Amino acid sequence: MDANADTGGVVTSIECMIRGPEDKPLMEVDTDTIASGATGAVATAIEYHITSFSHCRFGLKFGTGDDTDTAPEVMALGVTFGR
Repeated sequence: MDANADTGGVVTSIECMIRGPEDKPLMEVDTDTIASGATGAVATAIEYHITSFSHCRFGLKFGTGDDTDTAPEVMALGVTFGR
């Protein structure tokens, strides 16, 4: 997050589950917030050899646009999956 002038910040979350004969429920693996007016970066690593999740999803919640709209919101997002 290079610039964040929104109200409510930016919240990222990762949820994973194990699908199979005995499905395990979806569980939150990580959630992070970059507060309004702040900059920063968030990184999360999931070690598949330990957890053996079969499915994961990534969520992004961006705060409201009720700022003065004179300041930019600049965000770069990347998600990489590998085994």
